[in-house]
Amino acid sequence: MRKTFWVILLSTIVFLSGTLLGVSTVYQVDYVTVEASTVSEEAALEVRELQEKLEKAYHRSSIFFANADQANKLVKEYPYFRITGFYKSYPNRLIVKISEGAEI
Repeated sequence: MRKTFWVILLSTIVFLSGTLLGVSTVYQVDYVTVEASTVSEEAALEVRELQEKLEKAYHRSSIFFANADQANKLVKEYPYFRITGFYKSYPNRLIVKISEGAEI
């Protein structure tokens, strides 16, 4: 009876561990899409630069724990842009919407 209990318990732990590992592998950020409308070529270049920084910041992190804090920090480096939306598109994409406005 005791041996059966331990076999069932260990089997359950192994199964749950494998499941969590599989889910965490699938639900990692692989793509960051920045949606922005710009009025100048300089702003368009800054949007591409910002997208690269966001991709590096979120790459391979868990999409479940991704939040807008890192994005806000990076967008603050560009005084003309503001985040208007931060969305998760499961299983592996973040969408950051920004708008161009006046410098503060």
